[in-house]
Amino acid sequence: MVQGAANVLQITYSARPHTGNEDLRLTFPASSSLTFDQIEKSSFNVYVKQTVADAQGNRLSYWFAVPGQTPVGNAYSYYLFPGNSGLSAALFLKRTTNFRLGPEDFDAIRVVVIPASLLVGGRLAVDWSRYESVQQAFGLSD
Repeated sequence: MVQGAANVLQITYSARPHTGNEDLRLTFPASSSLTFDQIEKSSFNVYVKQTVADAQGNRLSYWFAVPGQTPVGNAYSYYLFPGNSGLSAALFLKRTTNFRLGPEDFDAIRVVVIPASLLVGGRLAVDWSRYESVQQAFGLSD
């Protein structure tokens, strides 16, 4: 977990497969100290990293924004559970379109949490579809 500029929080999850049969639950780490109120009043940007082979067989890694489509063509969205009744707050990745059935591997998953106070009028000159642009805008490290 990385604290970026102006209380922006980056949570990184390690490599894991997603079968597509159930939503992939990503519990927020206790060290993130995200409260119910913060989850309700923040913007969440989700990115998945995958490695694919190009036509020459070179392995290349890319970050893809969620909601969006991965290299194999599966589409994903996400939803948040702010926690209650003793259950931990979590983010769920949901496969919305299956172009390739079965498991899909993610090299990493990143969640960037931006407090609403930074998004006055929702306007910030950032290309939200590119993780690298978000990383640069908020001073997040790799």
